[in-house]
Amino acid sequence: MKFDCEKDTLIQAINIVSRSVSSKSVQPVLEGILFQANQERLELTATNLEISVKTAIPVHCEEPGSVVLRSGLISDVIRKFSENDVFFEIDENYQTKIECGLSTFNLRGLSDEEFPGFPPIADDDEFIVDSVELKNMIADTVFAVAQRENIPVLTGMKVEISGDQIRVIALDGYRLALREGHLIKSASRELSVIVPGKSMQELSRLLSDVEKEIVVNLSKSQIFFEIGETRYTSRLLEGEFINFRNIIPKEKNTSVVIDRHELLLGTERAALMAREGKNNLIKMDFEGDKVILTSNAEDVGTSRDMVPIQKTGDDIRIAFNSKFVIDVLRALKSDKITMDFTNEVGPMTIEGEGYTYLILPVRVMN
Repeated sequence: MKFDCEKDTLIQAINIVSRSVSSKSVQPVLEGILFQANQERLELTATNLEISVKTAIPVHCEEPGSVVLRSGLISDVIRKFSENDVFFEIDENYQTKIECGLSTFNLRGLSDEEFPGFPPIADDDEFIVDSVELKNMIADTVFAVAQRENIPVLTGMKVEISGDQIRVIALDGYRLALREGHLIKSASRELSVIVPGKSMQELSRLLSDVEKEIVVNLSKSQIFFEIGETRYTSRLLEGEFINFRNIIPKEKNTSVVIDRHELLLGTERAALMAREGKNNLIKMDFEGDKVILTSNAEDVGTSRDMVPIQKTGDDIRIAFNSKFVIDVLRALKSDKITMDFTNEVGPMTIEGEGYTYLILPVRVMN
């Protein structure tokens, strides 16, 4: 195997695939990146058996072949080179010589025989979505994914496709985040899958500098994303997702219009004291034309803040985990938001065009 390529192009490709490298594995081959050179093209592949990423760059290939190289080491080596042209030569024992300018490295590579094959891409269920819209939908919901694995499906995000709409839902038993968007190309039928939250986070990072159409395909056990020369796939979670539609209250006794930024600042200030306590708790008293935000920590102190509101319905005193409120307010983009309540033990909902957020309150003694 023998090829040469540009340093900066190779670094970019390594950065793309290295996120899916297994950090600790009983299989050393999973801690590496698979290099496959053939016909003026180099493909790089990495996997941790939950997600797999493959991308390709142009190279000058004299002898085709493949080798697995340790991800962290090859990344550091290439990054430290001062010249732009990098030359690779791999012998039949996978000894890899890398030259750039006056520098030479000899690395011990691995055979690709035990490297898992990239899952075959299904094309039965395909749709196309804008990368920026998908990235924003993930960022605005992923914080509500469950971190504990006692209910495995809640560690995932439900993705629903209906007509030209895409819907992403996350909930952890205490809060719900839902975002809707539009597809560039619709699927041939309605679809519903559960994608691991960690996989969606990695996808969002992969899309950070991407502005293009993304082709998405589904199989029974995998979801595939085609992003230019990059292919990203994740396994799907099995099980029944909680029927989130039954959680959202149909009635409301109190409705509050408030400046989102002012409420965020007030909540962040209250959270400074709340995080010193045992449960990160802030109380909200909606009275007349204002909401009073209070928090306290035993032996530390108290805080009190006030934000103007426009209220319809009953006064209400309610308490929340401050982090849950802050996560939602940071995700929202509107200057003004509407918060709806049923009573002091019912959930708070914030709904608008294309989004729904719900937070369960914390019961406290008056």
